[in-house]
Amino acid sequence: MSRHNPQTSDIRKIEDELFSGGSDRVIAVMLSSFLEENLSRLIEKAMNPRLNSDDKSRIFGERGIAGTFSSKITTAWAFSLVGPIIRSDLDIIREIRNAAAHSRMHFSFNTEEVANTCGGLRIVHLEYNNIPFNYTERLPQSEREKAATLDYPKTRFVTACDLISYRMFQKCNGPQAGDFAFKELLP
Repeated sequence: MSRHNPQTSDIRKIEDELFSGGSDRVIAVMLSSFLEENLSRLIEKAMNPRLNSDDKSRIFGERGIAGTFSSKITTAWAFSLVGPIIRSDLDIIREIRNAAAHSRMHFSFNTEEVANTCGGLRIVHLEYNNIPFNYTERLPQSEREKAATLDYPKTRFVTACDLISYRMFQKCNGPQAGDFAFKELLP
């Protein structure tokens, strides 16, 4: 339908919709798609600025060298645009996204397999990393207490997506007022 990039206000509306009652499957797919788009922007920022739209289509198109989430992760790693922690976490997020998007079974962050996979997300343990602002307040009341800790698989996934997206934004746009420096993550 629409391939336009959402504005900040659009993202806040989408997050409200997702967290206030969206299914785990939709949360996994949507947050992963935001990450994939941010990864495309990060790669594009590092490319020759003289590339035209045809060149970019050949790179990011369906059969391009960076046409899939997996190939974008590998490309970003190959050009030192992401470090080892973010690379590993992006691969985990991609695996979860693929499971959510392609499974014909019920998908939940609380199933043993998905919860164990979320347990491998490492960025959430680094210094200065917090659960996204207002995340738990947007959740249904019945889920808020469980979601207030990074031991909760959905919170771990949402937090990892938020932290990685922020770092890619920071890498593309430079530090913003009030930012901290995360030298261990920035290439």
